[in-house]
Amino acid sequence: MAMHLFASPGKKGMVTGVIVFVIAIISTIAVVSVLNPFIEQGEGYQNFNEARQTIRSIGSTVSQIVIEAPGSQRSISINLHDGRLIVSDADDTIKIRLNDLKDIVGSGFETREGNVEIRGGAFMRAYESDIDNDGTTDFVMENSAMLFAVKKIGSSSQPENINTTNFITQMRNKRLNVNITPSTGIFVNNILKTSYGTGYTEMSPVGNNIESSAIKVAVNSTAGILYEAQFILSAAQDFVDMRIKRVEKI
Repeated sequence: MAMHLFASPGKKGMVTGVIVFVIAIISTIAVVSVLNPFIEQGEGYQNFNEARQTIRSIGSTVSQIVIEAPGSQRSISINLHDGRLIVSDADDTIKIRLNDLKDIVGSGFETREGNVEIRGGAFMRAYESDIDNDGTTDFVMENSAMLFAVKKIGSSSQPENINTTNFITQMRNKRLNVNITPSTGIFVNNILKTSYGTGYTEMSPVGNNIESSAIKVAVNSTAGILYEAQFILSAAQDFVDMRIKRVEKI
């Protein structure tokens, strides 16, 4: 399999900024097993090391392209005996997903090797629901540890009024069974008017057996600053990772 990477100044370019490289080890059983036969363990380590080397190679190539002129190109040959390669524009990640390597990485494990994240955990889900029973639909991301929900607002073709100080509808610590409705907001350079304006929210991917999902918030603020933020939850995390994707002055 060949992967083609290119640098582009436009939004649709695959290499336009920070990309996260992830090895997601998904287990349908949340208990670390040490009783697997040695031959299975050997095959598991071989597949894991192969995935790690592949994702490092992709990461190194992307790092080279990012600093070069628009139009720079590379082709990478990829040969995976196990796993699935996922390029996700929603959360700016390139992932290799491996299944059921419980003898290598346990549920809830997360570490970083250079620019590569290694995560282990059960599946999570992302769906639409009126999670706070206020009569409007919310985007919901949920794993075994927590639930995070944001109001479903507008679309890229039909933006609506948006206020980041009240668009998070719920955060739930499932282990403690505690619900929180945070009072917060997104402020660029501490300017109050950047927290509201027109925009939309969207979530991708949506499903029941996924390793991560992201909710994007796009705001054309009253202060004349356009920005996008992402809220990302993976199966292995007990927290939501927030990233600012781009900021532009209109």
